[in-house]
Amino acid sequence: MAITLSDMRFLENFKANISQIGLGNLLKFLGLIAFTAFLIFYPASVPKESSEAGPGVDYAYVEHVLASHSDGVHGYSYGICGYSVESRPIYYYVIGEGNETILILGGLHGNEPKGTYACLEILANLTESEYLLKRYRFVVIPLCNPDGAATFRRRNLRDVDLNRDFYDFSQPETQAIRRIFVESSPVLLIDVHESLSGEPIIIYANNTKSRLLARFFSLET
Repeated sequence: MAITLSDMRFLENFKANISQIGLGNLLKFLGLIAFTAFLIFYPASVPKESSEAGPGVDYAYVEHVLASHSDGVHGYSYGICGYSVESRPIYYYVIGEGNETILILGGLHGNEPKGTYACLEILANLTESEYLLKRYRFVVIPLCNPDGAATFRRRNLRDVDLNRDFYDFSQPETQAIRRIFVESSPVLLIDVHESLSGEPIIIYANNTKSRLLARFFSLET
């Protein structure tokens, strides 16, 4: 198999990144990537009663899972980080006792319910992973756009695509996410969506432009 010019550039950038981050950080990074792959490829189970009720997210089911997980699970808690345009609460979950935080978002687009159900499934499985809970602290917002989910629409009730509002933060939903982000200072952020093809897709941003943009946002926030 021939190696193209783009392949050579990728290898050069990869070697440069390794030399900059160091071996210890590289191993940590690979562990996070493995965890991300676990999240993406793990089959999320949508409850039958919810899928029969309609195409969107069953809000009562989300609240039920939230409350049931919190019973008897050490280090597990949940709260409200903000409210939607229509005053629906935006819940967040916290589990784990590690020094590093991983923030997981779902349901930014109201017509992608599998992202929310995947987050709930992730929470259920994290309760059984002692290693991950000792190493990391997980903050999960499974339903970032409850109004959009209730009406099965991509945008919120003000017709704003929340996934494009992380510069202006003009909407109450993205403002709630920003508060959690600033408070938790995550080392990794995972945003779970739903693809039309049904195939798992991982979009990973770790290039010069992304790093400069992250630094800019850190100054703004």
